[in-house]
Amino acid sequence: MCFNIIQRFKLYDKELIFVICFIGAAIQMLDLFQRFFAYEYLTKAFVGVPEATLLPDVSICFAIIDMINYTKLFSNYPFLLQDIGFPRGTSITADIVKSIRGEYSENDLLLFFMERLKINQIWTQMISSKSVFMKAVTYRVDELDIIEESCPFKEFFIEQAYCYSFSCSDVQSKQSHLYGLIEQYKRLNNRQIFTLSLHQPFFNTINYYWIGLTAVGTLPRGQQVKWEAQAAYKNTKRHTFFFSSIETRLLPAPYKTNCVNYTEKGFLTNTEMADACEIDLSMKQIGSPLPENLIGSPLDAHFGVPVYEHNRANSSFLQLVSDIVDHCSKITKQPNCLSVVYIPSSRTPLPIMSNYTEVTVEQVSDPIYIVELESRLTKLDVIIAIGSILGTWLGFSIVYSIPQLTGFLGIKFLRLKGTRAGNMKQKRNSTLGSDVFSTSYLNKARLYGIESWNDDYKQNKIRHFPSFYVYYNQQAWPMTYLEKHHHWWLRR
Repeated sequence: MCFNIIQRFKLYDKELIFVICFIGAAIQMLDLFQRFFAYEYLTKAFVGVPEATLLPDVSICFAIIDMINYTKLFSNYPFLLQDIGFPRGTSITADIVKSIRGEYSENDLLLFFMERLKINQIWTQMISSKSVFMKAVTYRVDELDIIEESCPFKEFFIEQAYCYSFSCSDVQSKQSHLYGLIEQYKRLNNRQIFTLSLHQPFFNTINYYWIGLTAVGTLPRGQQVKWEAQAAYKNTKRHTFFFSSIETRLLPAPYKTNCVNYTEKGFLTNTEMADACEIDLSMKQIGSPLPENLIGSPLDAHFGVPVYEHNRANSSFLQLVSDIVDHCSKITKQPNCLSVVYIPSSRTPLPIMSNYTEVTVEQVSDPIYIVELESRLTKLDVIIAIGSILGTWLGFSIVYSIPQLTGFLGIKFLRLKGTRAGNMKQKRNSTLGSDVFSTSYLNKARLYGIESWNDDYKQNKIRHFPSFYVYYNQQAWPMTYLEKHHHWWLRR
């Protein structure tokens, strides 16, 4: 079969080699493109203690029932006392509040308030932040001293808790980096990088609290947030927390991970977008947010807890809630391209001599985990590989190889006629003092290596062609160079 092909297309030895090389290059390039369009990726993992890290946002939550200013609440809404059973005009005293707190469970009392008051009404009845904590600071190492920097905070409701989120790091600022063990050995004798000083009188009124860590600028939404609970004590102690983290970096479509950068949609994460979606739809269709939604502003609506409790036996209501959750989950099912999950852990609280209970977060000393996916073949890799394949198989040159390839295919397979340069006019090169031929007079078909040399013509012209010039001027010489019995550098 190969012999028939050679006879049919009148292929000669060097042309046959060229065809074989062309087929080899085509097969290798086909394999290259198949691997590229398979969108394979590599998984890289890093486990270790970083030299520098950003302090995550710290969220601390207390039960709503512990955060209400009862004197203010019953003064603004006296009908609540009457609904509980006290006569009109009852003076609000600490004993009255204590008796109410003792008579009802926390869940029943909170449900009682939520049924009668809206979110924006309860929002304004919370005790002030100044009554809860004295300061929230982070530490920055200076050349001369350790500087305390105050951390701004946000307030929000989540389920049955009232929370503060402290954001001490600014991703745009280099000063937000808190350095690890190196800086600790320099100046930080203590390992803490965040301290929240809570008033002890307030701390005496609560039973427990929760703490969670999130990426900079985000609030604790979704199931990926790990909360650490801690009991409250009647004497001042230092409550110390440390953390590790798991960071994942995925690839967008067409890779299988199919991640999305939600900042392009106006959200930091998919959980934030899903939460906003659920609040928007539930407010329109139910009239209140869902029980698990994070409420970051005083909405003019009832909490989702009493609405759900009153309709938990209503199948149409439950189906409506299910449809809302399914729709918001569907539009946010693609994962974040970059996500960080922080895992806090607590140490045993230690007594301190102070007027404040301290909640501290230590420097990163446990290993963190980074899982990064990167494409096996990038576009640059493909371009470099194509050049390598063409150079290996065909001795590829942009200037000479492209005309040679098109000429070969056109004349041999498309039956186009090559222009014979007749007698190939000679030009005297006065500078070199020898007979050489200008490339403008060369036979294009022969330059492409697609026309055989007539024996008489070949023997005649070999006497006039300087052997070095033939080798030097024909760039694709392995395919078109007519070897003599010796290499050019051995000729005389």
